Amino acid sequence: MPSHHTSSDPQHRTSARLVALQPEELLVFEAAHSPLMADALNLALWSAPTTPVTPESMPELAMAREAIDDLGLWPREITCEESRTLWLQSLRSVSEAPRLAIPWRAAVHLNMIDASAGQARPSRELEEGFDEPGQIMHWWAGLLSWAVDESDKVLTTVVPEAAGPRLVSRVLHGLYETLDGSRPRLEDLVADGLAGSAHTDALTRQRAQEALLPLLQWLSETGALEVHLPGPEALDDRESGRPCSEHAHLVRLTPLGRFGVRHLLLAEGVPAPLIDDYADVSAEAFLDSLPGFSQEGRLVAVDTWMSARTPAEALRQIGPAVESPGLALRRVHAARALDTVGSELLARLRMLTRTAPDPVAAMAGHVLLASGTLPAEQHEKVLREQGAWAAVDLVAATALEGEAELACVLADPGADVLTLNLSFLIPGFVASGHPAAAAALQALADHHPDRTTADLAHRCVPLPPPRPWQRRRRGPAQ
Repeated sequence: MPSHHTSSDPQHRTSARLVALQPEELLVFEAAHSPLMADALNLALWSAPTTPVTPESMPELAMAREAIDDLGLWPREITCEESRTLWLQSLRSVSEAPRLAIPWRAAVHLNMIDASAGQARPSRELEEGFDEPGQIMHWWAGLLSWAVDESDKVLTTVVPEAAGPRLVSRVLHGLYETLDGSRPRLEDLVADGLAGSAHTDALTRQRAQEALLPLLQWLSETGALEVHLPGPEALDDRESGRPCSEHAHLVRLTPLGRFGVRHLLLAEGVPAPLIDDYADVSAEAFLDSLPGFSQEGRLVAVDTWMSARTPAEALRQIGPAVESPGLALRRVHAARALDTVGSELLARLRMLTRTAPDPVAAMAGHVLLASGTLPAEQHEKVLREQGAWAAVDLVAATALEGEAELACVLADPGADVLTLNLSFLIPGFVASGHPAAAAALQALADHHPDRTTADLAHRCVPLPPPRPWQRRRRGPAQ
């Protein structure tokens, strides 16, 4: 069946993919026990009853030393008790202790700590909502948002070329689009994040990747993602023959991270539907939503909606939603969705090709042709009777996604069963009665890579009707 070509540029999408979230109790547990959140909560509680702070709202140095010792906020590389004592005594600024400074700043930002008037203390929100699951998740979502903003600021300083795309945010959005459990390569995430910007050269991608890696490792402290480093076996992979440089870092969005990135998307005004809600939407809403998803998101959406009903019910609901002649985009997506269960609908689809209005009959014919199950004689009959309308639908629908997408589909011989038969179908475009026939022919004439097919489409573009003859009126005698 039709290929699911789709632009990789997130700017062309209107919706994030469908996801399912973990139960709230699991999310709350993971959020509260994520390293950065746990440190922020512990520092907020530790600040009671009051803690002297500097004008920058950081704890005074003596109190900072006490907090580090009480809460075990040592640098991870210092494990010896004697070394820790020496390090603590040599501390001259709170900024030299990031395991204290960063979660403290986060706690102040999230209003867990009230640091006004030179004293820090647990905020009223912390005292009243510490055991509330909703408040924990609110704090954690705020923590992730703050951490992403801070990371984008750092990246802007280190790699100014990556400032425009807000690369950290776009990488997280890219992770959200991958299927659950996927671990895409960091270099691919960076390339996608920079796509569409003015700086996509190899040097910028390399610098952005090197700067992004430690930031993502820090973001993993929120529990939102995991960064998998090449293991020892990757450093000496003689059997594969690949150099070490080809063993890329892999990044995975955790279930908690999926909750957090969805929160970020919604805050930016991007629809981020849930699987449980989507299964019950109408056929019209289902089909109209599909162009807004990424390729992976579209597959999930189709599987979610189709699995919630029997194939016969899906066909019965889709039919009325696509019968208006001008709904080419709906029909193409309907054909792709029905193709996933086409083998269970062959008899019903054949009936529609004989009895339904032309638009619905063409959609049914499209599914039948793509199924590869028709005997040669029936295949030719369906192609002759429904192929032209269905082909106009395909060209018109693809053109709505942009000239680049249309050129991509036309250049791919396997993109769709209809593209393989355009030379046979083009002469029937106008006779099919499809309202977009002339526009589809012009699009093929302009963009089909095969000159013979393009010329055929050009010759079939209907000429505008001649202007009717009118008797010339004589003016009044002068």
